[in-house]
Amino acid sequence: MEQVDILKIRARENAKADDGNASAMSMPASLLTFKLQNRIYAIDVTYVSEVCYIRDITSIPGSPAFVSGVINLRGKIVPAISLKNFFALEERGLTEQNRLIILSHLDISFGIICDSIGDITTMDLTSLENTPGNLPGRLSTYVSGIFPDNTMLIDANKLTTSPEITINK
Repeated sequence: MEQVDILKIRARENAKADDGNASAMSMPASLLTFKLQNRIYAIDVTYVSEVCYIRDITSIPGSPAFVSGVINLRGKIVPAISLKNFFALEERGLTEQNRLIILSHLDISFGIICDSIGDITTMDLTSLENTPGNLPGRLSTYVSGIFPDNTMLIDANKLTTSPEITINK
């Protein structure tokens, strides 16, 4: 069972225990919004260590296609992952608007390339709806759900612990 699903179940149970006053129950989450191909996505800020401009990316021969390369971030080598390529979305190249969101969880740290950064916002996880079934490629695996404003929530835990991304070869 997904972490978000467990939280939804707890929220519903707590709402029922609150004399039926479900409107008083909410599950706020701080999320960073960003764009990929004119669609807005959000990711839990607890996994975001920083957002930076895309510096010189050094490609790595023989790496998977979704690994754009590595960057030197204050002396630390950080892989740069193209979510568009990983999710089988159309790649359009980099512009000045692109940013690198550095994700960190346990001993894992890597950057995800996005088209632009939005805001840090608080959204109610109880309003999260099921993921649409027609999402391309791997996207349906890593999206926890969709908010009423059509913002898709990326499961940061699943992304940072994915054996597809965290290659140990």
